[in-house]
Amino acid sequence: MKRLKTIVRNYSSSAFEVAVESGQLDLLGRDVQILRDLIEGGRGFVKALDDKFVDKRKRFFALDDIAGRLNLLDTTKNLLKVLVQDERGFLLPEIADDFERLLCESQSISVIEVSVSQEGDVDKLQKDLRSLFESGHGDGQSFRFQFKIDKSLVGGFILNSGSYTFDASIKNKLRSLEKEMIGKDV
Repeated sequence: MKRLKTIVRNYSSSAFEVAVESGQLDLLGRDVQILRDLIEGGRGFVKALDDKFVDKRKRFFALDDIAGRLNLLDTTKNLLKVLVQDERGFLLPEIADDFERLLCESQSISVIEVSVSQEGDVDKLQKDLRSLFESGHGDGQSFRFQFKIDKSLVGGFILNSGSYTFDASIKNKLRSLEKEMIGKDV
């Protein structure tokens, strides 16, 4: 797992550095959002990048076509081609997340990763968290929430920001209750 994080970080930081050097950081950020929309659209975009039944040349041709239609930067198109070449297309969602983290850091925006058990929890929780964080920080601090679906959670949520973790999941509450009960004479 740690090795995969390192690989993801290498791809995202390389793309980030190229974008900074070429003065296209905002445009690459736009491209990452477009890719995120493709990923979340559920049409198998990520799976298609690594589809071993389709020749790599055909996948490259398809990427050129998609990049042209979506007006993606050459940097984005080249990153996708490298992922296809290396058979690491499955890493694209994590690379997009890590690139967004780098972009936010460069703009002094705190990224808060929120894990929830199901898609339906996102809208209300996002609204509640935004008002909570904005009311508690009168210093103008900006926040961006990254929501992830974690099927291992029964309910509740987990917040991660840097080295801080707040676990409000049912699983954690049950674990705490178990520890409390074991510590007491029943």
